[in-house]
Amino acid sequence: MPRESNPDIQIPIISVFVGLPGISAQDSEKLLVLPIENELRSIEGVRELRAFATNDGAHMILEFGTEYDNKEVLDNVRSKLSNIKSKLPVEAESAIINEINLSLFPILNVGLIGNLPERALTEIARKLKKEIESLPNILKVEVAGMRKETVEVIIEPTVLTKYNIQSNEIFQAISSNNRLVGAGSLENDIGKYSIKISGLLKDIEDIMNIPIRSQGNAVLRIKDIAKVYPRFEDHQGFARINGLPSVVLEISKRNGKNIIDTVNQVKYLMDKAKDQLPENLKVVYLNDQSKNVRDVLDDLENGIIFAVLLILIIMMLSMG
Repeated sequence: MPRESNPDIQIPIISVFVGLPGISAQDSEKLLVLPIENELRSIEGVRELRAFATNDGAHMILEFGTEYDNKEVLDNVRSKLSNIKSKLPVEAESAIINEINLSLFPILNVGLIGNLPERALTEIARKLKKEIESLPNILKVEVAGMRKETVEVIIEPTVLTKYNIQSNEIFQAISSNNRLVGAGSLENDIGKYSIKISGLLKDIEDIMNIPIRSQGNAVLRIKDIAKVYPRFEDHQGFARINGLPSVVLEISKRNGKNIIDTVNQVKYLMDKAKDQLPENLKVVYLNDQSKNVRDVLDDLENGIIFAVLLILIIMMLSMG
């Protein structure tokens, strides 16, 4: 039986957002995500629950089996959120609940869970993103839970005084350097001047060699007055898989491409990549829409076979 590339299949997927203006991603995880996640997880029929703590709120996505009715699912979600309201901060806004159109949703999420240094996990996610996007059926791969790399330059105020340098001179030197497109803003952190630089720069040596001033043959460089450290941006959000911190590759296919074939291609690539991954890195598949498509198509085929057999039996009986 031919498989339609993009069948119209109703899979209940519900999005929940609870806003709390001004809350940080860290506090959102504690005060919003955890209590809401625990309550929603008890709803009958939940196949997968993904939660994201962000600045100004918390976002949950629930996926149910195809046997569940959208209206019934929505009613259950609303009921659970009503139960949990008294346990949330009083400033929390009313939950925004929406059904998600499956055609606009990633066809597969690949979760990477492991007790690895953040930099190592980030590099693995970037490499896998590039490899998956090279597949012909793939439109794009977004990465959730991954922080951008930055470089932090710390200058002691006493050093500025010693060389009679103003902090804005350092900022201008970095901003005007042609290797530093999009340099970050200048910050004053308890007596230290901190400059965060775009993650486009990965070579600390280049940053350290940026000239600040020159007098004759003498050149004063960043490395003469500052300490340079690799850093990550502050958390803007957290990705969680069944309550565990993670990095998630969200995979979308091109229009008209067969969802089952596309998911199979991604899983085949991941199976080959596992040999090169650390042993303590766990790969999990989430939001696998090909499973739902297979289930519906199998039910359809079984129904057709049963109908044909029933017709044959009736014909045989009628021929007596």
